[in-house]
Amino acid sequence: QFGEEQIPINFVQSYNEEDMLLVILSPLTDPSNLTTSAIFCVKNELLGVELDVERYFCNDDYVIVYEDPQCYYAPFRRPQSGTIKMQKSGDIVILDVAVELFDGTPLRYKSEALPLK
Repeated sequence: QFGEEQIPINFVQSYNEEDMLLVILSPLTDPSNLTTSAIFCVKNELLGVELDVERYFCNDDYVIVYEDPQCYYAPFRRPQSGTIKMQKSGDIVILDVAVELFDGTPLRYKSEALPLK
């Protein structure tokens, strides 16, 4: 959910990027043209921990980016409030995000079965 809009997810990619676990979600299907996407990253040592975005460090402990053709929420803009939790279970990623972005727009997503590549 972005704002009041429910957005279907048609593209999912998750993988380890250096010392972080990264998940990309998009309603689009062409990975070469993801003009709308949400990107979530959490440091590997914080996997399984519910991170309060007001207590943990944006860009150091976690990263949240949202982009569509009309708006861009950059990774350096800390959300106002909320939590992000990510963990691995074998080749599955569990993600639970419920944040208010820096301008108060809600961004929520929950899945217990994202494939890890």
